[in-house]
Amino acid sequence: MKKIFVIGGTGFIGSHLISKLLKEDFEIYVLARNKEKAKKIPSPCKVVLGDPTKEGDWQNQLNTADIVINLAGQNIFSRWNENYKKLILESRVKSTENIVSFLKNGAFLVNAGAIGYYGDKGETLVTEDSPPGDDFFGKSLYRMGKKCPKG
Repeated sequence: MKKIFVIGGTGFIGSHLISKLLKEDFEIYVLARNKEKAKKIPSPCKVVLGDPTKEGDWQNQLNTADIVINLAGQNIFSRWNENYKKLILESRVKSTENIVSFLKNGAFLVNAGAIGYYGDKGETLVTEDSPPGDDFFGKSLYRMGKKCPKG
């Protein structure tokens, strides 16, 4: 049975992903920063408490995973002052850095960002080959992606 480690599993996308993964044959671990939100993670998922922006014991579980799905990121539905922008950036870049530093050889990493990577292109069609946006979110997601290994 493959072991999946989901980071950001208590968020909107993560919680929906977990409900789909539970229908498959996976051993699922979910990293949660918040003990109250962790109580809502369905069984038989195994909860690992920790903060992906900080090194910690959670990385030992990460190191045993076959597949790592990183959905971590500060909620963007808030007023974006300079302090909040710093939280958004750190939650994506630092967590990715900490994940990559503890991945075992051969683990498959899915590092999710958002359409905001491309910025506002109006009616212009964007593809995976399109450059990042020149705004805060585009630059943040670009920096997050640069922390990931290629291949």
